[in-house]
Amino acid sequence: MSRFQVLLDKYLDASLSEDELKEFLILLPANQGILENKVIEDLEERAFDGMTSQQQRDRMFKEIIERKNAIEEKPSKLIFFTVKRVIAAAAVICCLASGIYLLTEKKTAHAPVVARKTTTKNHIVPGGNHAMLTLSNGATILLDNAKNGNLIEQGKTKVVKEDNGKLAYYNNSDTNNKAIEYNTVSTPRGGQYEIKLSDGTHVWLNAASSLKFPTTFTGNNRRVELSGEAYFEVAKNKSMPFEVMVLQTKVTVLGTHFNINAYSDEKSINTTLLEGSVKFSAGSLEKLLLPGQQSVFTSFSKPIIIQPVDVDQVIAWKNGFFEFDNTDLPTIMRQISRWYDVDISYETSDNKGRFGGGISRKLNLSEVLHLLETNGVHFKIEGRKIVVLGNHS
Repeated sequence: MSRFQVLLDKYLDASLSEDELKEFLILLPANQGILENKVIEDLEERAFDGMTSQQQRDRMFKEIIERKNAIEEKPSKLIFFTVKRVIAAAAVICCLASGIYLLTEKKTAHAPVVARKTTTKNHIVPGGNHAMLTLSNGATILLDNAKNGNLIEQGKTKVVKEDNGKLAYYNNSDTNNKAIEYNTVSTPRGGQYEIKLSDGTHVWLNAASSLKFPTTFTGNNRRVELSGEAYFEVAKNKSMPFEVMVLQTKVTVLGTHFNINAYSDEKSINTTLLEGSVKFSAGSLEKLLLPGQQSVFTSFSKPIIIQPVDVDQVIAWKNGFFEFDNTDLPTIMRQISRWYDVDISYETSDNKGRFGGGISRKLNLSEVLHLLETNGVHFKIEGRKIVVLGNHS
C-alpha cells in the first residue's frame, strides 16, 4: 500500500495528525485517481450517525475545509468555494489540489469536473483596479495613473489616493455653508474600485458601475446614486440615514452592510443584506430586509420579492471570485463580459445548462472559458469578442 493510501485511510478514520494532514495535501495532486475511487467506495460502505449519502458528503467536505484552513496561513490565489449541492466528495477533495472547479447541473445527471489551468494564444487578462473620478466642475482624473497621496482639495474636503489604491475623502471642517459639490467614480468593464466617503462609509464598485456622491454630507440624509453594482459598509449615523438611489428606487439604512446589483442588462434590481437592516422602496412599494435576505424588484406593476440567499455568493465578486449556484449560461457570460471587457454573441439558442461552483477572478479569460468547455459549452474567440457556439455535452 502506498504512503498516500495509508494517509487517505487515516483521513477517512479521522486519525490524521497535523503533520500527516500536511503530507496528505502535498500528495493530493499526484493521487487524484486513487482518491476518487477510495472516497466513493468509502461513502458507499458506511454512514455517519445514520446520515444520508448527501449529508455524509457535506460533512466530509466541511471537515476538509476546516482542517485545511487551520494549517494554512494564507489562502491560495485559486481558491474554491463551498457549493451546497456537493455531488461527489472525491471530486471536491480534488479541488484542494487544482484550486478551481466548475460543476454542471443537468436534469439527467450531476457530474463534477475538476479543471486545470490551460494556456492559449488568446491571452485576455482579468480586470483590476481601474476607475475614473469626475469632479463637480467636469474635470476628470484617471485613478489608474494617479500617484498616491493628495489628489485635490474641494472646499474643505481632501481627496486622497491611499497606498492601497483606495480613494478616500476627508473633511477638514464641519462647515455646512458651502454649496454641495458632487463627484462621480466610474469603473469601466474590466475595472473595480474601493471608495471611502467623507462619513467613513466604504463602497466597493464592481465593473461597469458608477457612484455619484457629495464630497461632504450635509442636511438630513446621506444620499448617493448608483448605477451597476456595489457593496456598501455604511458608517452608523442615526441622525442622518444613508440613502442609495438606483433608477427610481431607494435603499435606506442607518448603518449596515449590503450589496446592490442594478445593471441595466439584468432583469431585476437585487438588494442583499448582510448585516443590520435596510428598507427597499420603489414608489409606493416598500419592504424591510433582514440579514441573509434579498429583495428582487422587476417592475412597479409587480410586488417586491423577498427571498433568502447565500450572501457569500452574492458578494463573491468583492472578494475576488465568481461564484455560481444553478446559474444559467447567459448570466455567467454577462459577468464575464463585464470583468474581462469582452463582447458576447451567440450562434446557438441552446443555453439551458446550469452551472455551480467558484472561479478566481484573477484567472485569464482562456482559463475561465476552459472550465465551461469541460462541461460541453464551446466558444470561439475573435479579438475581444466571445462567440458562444453551444452546449454539445
